[in-house]
Amino acid sequence: MIKSAKAQKHFQKRLASEKRFKAACSMAANLGLILLIALVGYLFYKGYSAFLQTEIRLTIKEKHASSQEDLYQALGDQFPMVTYPESKRLMRKIISFGAHYRLKDKTHKQFPYDIWVPASSNFDLFHKGKTTVKTTQLDRLQIFFYRTLHSEHRIRTCFNWTFLTTGDSREPELAGVLGALMGSLFLLIVTVAIAFPLGVLTALYLEEFAPKNFWTHLIEVNVKNLAAVPSILFGLLGLAIFVQYFGAPRSASFVGGLILSLLILPITIVATQASIKTLPHSIREAALALGASHNQMVFHHVLPAAMPGIITGMILGISRAIGETAPLLMIGMVAFIADVPKSFSDPATALPVQIYIWATSPEAGYVEKASAAILILVLLLVSINLFTLLFRGRFEKGR
Repeated sequence: MIKSAKAQKHFQKRLASEKRFKAACSMAANLGLILLIALVGYLFYKGYSAFLQTEIRLTIKEKHASSQEDLYQALGDQFPMVTYPESKRLMRKIISFGAHYRLKDKTHKQFPYDIWVPASSNFDLFHKGKTTVKTTQLDRLQIFFYRTLHSEHRIRTCFNWTFLTTGDSREPELAGVLGALMGSLFLLIVTVAIAFPLGVLTALYLEEFAPKNFWTHLIEVNVKNLAAVPSILFGLLGLAIFVQYFGAPRSASFVGGLILSLLILPITIVATQASIKTLPHSIREAALALGASHNQMVFHHVLPAAMPGIITGMILGISRAIGETAPLLMIGMVAFIADVPKSFSDPATALPVQIYIWATSPEAGYVEKASAAILILVLLLVSINLFTLLFRGRFEKGR
């Protein structure tokens, strides 16, 4: 009875310990989910306004020497009482400096006509409620212009297609994310095209073909150590070899892709080796027993069976590569690039670098742009992961 009572007491303690452990795990998982939702919600709150744009309706009555002068004259017609040069300068600052591009592709034979043009960044933030009378950088006279235009229904908020269809700009209200998005896609294409086949073939050789000796063990140890090397060292390596020695163009997508492929290559090799090691030996024995050669056994049986684990490693590598900034800064992808890249050799930037540039800019209008770019980066990462998971599911069904 004494022993059974002690055993019963010990059993109760073990059950209580397991319950506490499960509660702690559940609490940690729920806390992580809450923090993730809070982070995404905060980014959405900060960045959703970047997808909206404030526009001002102007009436063009006659043609002048330039399109921008047409807009300034139309704006002056709304406020004929403004005559002093300083007041005119403040008045002209309520519309974007690049607003005249709206008139480039428009030909009107009859005057007058109305046109909607983008407002300046400070004017836009004030209309969206991101700034108040106390915090805005608008002058009191510009606030008067805003209230006058608003009372005459000459201000509207519409979807900001410019943000999704253009590259970076010196004017916050005209800055777009398409250039950085295309640069990131080019980087990922080059990275995956190099790192995935090279990493898989290297892992297959080390596991299935290479002799097990000191040199093989040394290579495997170094590969695992390379997976933990800081990314900026790969940037220095790429700058020294690809840019300075081989003369590759700075800021080009394929150069950044080469560096990122070196960065995730150890991750791909280690993940592929781990996936191959977990396969049962019965797969190899059955293939060889049916008359398959060693190469056929590796490429027809081992590789397809290990593919789900290999794709998991590829997901981890892509997730790291798409968020890297330091290696790209070393090769000059931090430069201001307004044009959208059309090829792998064009000067480009990437989403993480673009976010860094906007986040460190002094203009308040870039803050919402940076938050919106983070949302797009997260959406791109989730989309890539979902695609690769679906691709992995096809291999798991075929096993």
